[in-house]
Amino acid sequence: MNLKSILSYSFQSFYLAGSFLLLFIFLPTFYNLSIGIPLSVIGLVILTSRLFDVISDFLIGYLSEKRIISGRSKKNQILLGIIVFIFSLFGLYVIQSDNIYSFIFFYNLALISYSIAIIPYDSIVIDQKKILKKRFRLAAIKEIFAILGVLSALIIPTVISKLQGVDLLNPNVIKISGLIFIILAITGGLIFYLFYDDVLNYKSNEISWVQLKSFIEKNKKIVSFSYITFFNLLANNFTANLFILFVSEYLGLTEYAGYLLILYFLITLISTPFWYLYGRKFSNMFLLQFGTSLTIFGFLFCYFYK
Repeated sequence: MNLKSILSYSFQSFYLAGSFLLLFIFLPTFYNLSIGIPLSVIGLVILTSRLFDVISDFLIGYLSEKRIISGRSKKNQILLGIIVFIFSLFGLYVIQSDNIYSFIFFYNLALISYSIAIIPYDSIVIDQKKILKKRFRLAAIKEIFAILGVLSALIIPTVISKLQGVDLLNPNVIKISGLIFIILAITGGLIFYLFYDDVLNYKSNEISWVQLKSFIEKNKKIVSFSYITFFNLLANNFTANLFILFVSEYLGLTEYAGYLLILYFLITLISTPFWYLYGRKFSNMFLLQFGTSLTIFGFLFCYFYK
């Protein structure tokens, strides 16, 4: 893969990661506090959506591989997902309807279209399987863009709110932030279409449902691990939302919510190398249990704060 393709590919991580962060952190709290949709309804929508993702992501992944095996382009599927994702972002960020059915439609459309784009997109790194050095290089550049996208998703709304002298969850702040990421997505999609060379370096082997079932039966730990992963990711989705609600509603520090959220993620980024270091000394299960216990312990103090 040449440098032009690497950069045009990796840039997609910037706005996809940033948009997805806004989708799970700012939007649920915004639709609750600013638009007026009950938090219980929003929580139920997110929970139902994540349960549906268990099935939809599997099917999207399976059908994506079927398309690749039959010689169809990953690039076209990624672009289709990006186009629909942009449409759903417009509905959520710009229209900002207080109709619950409109929120459910655009929110779920955003999740499905994101999966349509991200599943074949992430698999491109795996396509470099036969060239390990190139695979690591592509993955590293992709992650750098993703981290920058996450930081941008936190910094942009915070800066806009300060410049306009309004709260972080002000409708105009969310609308402008959304429009910025929509413009980035349109630009990124065009760059990807024009400059990414869709060359398949590694071709998957077709697998039948019978073979898949046989593999799962022989490796039963995969099933239990999938349950653990699901509930862990579900909890992670709610953590930052609870953080914003706690700061804005309970502490009454809405004007500092953006700064504290940036600090929250910066600490996460800084701690990552330490977790990697300890990962070489302890088992993954121990680190998962320890990290979960530490999180629970930290959140317990929220209930006793006066």
